[in-house]
Amino acid sequence: GWLYADPLIGLAIAAYILKCAWPIAKDAYDMLMDRELPDEDRARIEEIVLAHADVVALHHLRTRASGPLTFIQVHLEMDGHMSLNKAHVVSDSVEASLREAFPGAEVIIHQDPHGIEEDRASFA
Repeated sequence: GWLYADPLIGLAIAAYILKCAWPIAKDAYDMLMDRELPDEDRARIEEIVLAHADVVALHHLRTRASGPLTFIQVHLEMDGHMSLNKAHVVSDSVEASLREAFPGAEVIIHQDPHGIEEDRASFA
């Protein structure tokens, strides 16, 4: 009368193992693939950048995480009459703030004069 007990228990154990292994496999896959940072982190980056008084706006924010590494690229818009030296100091300050918030991140910043029209990439 217990003919199906062994295969049913085996299936139940296999299902339990798959259920437990799925989150681990998903996290490992996400870590191996380049992924955009979550919206919360992107919003945090924007907040940090715009907290600097000399930064008027930002664009071309690109982020990704690959394993334990985080990459942040952003274009800062600043007063076009600002000296190159001052723009560099502002950029370094923004970079330091981003590295403090995202330790170990590789941060690349490009400075643009505010109001200049650039070709914006379209992925449509």
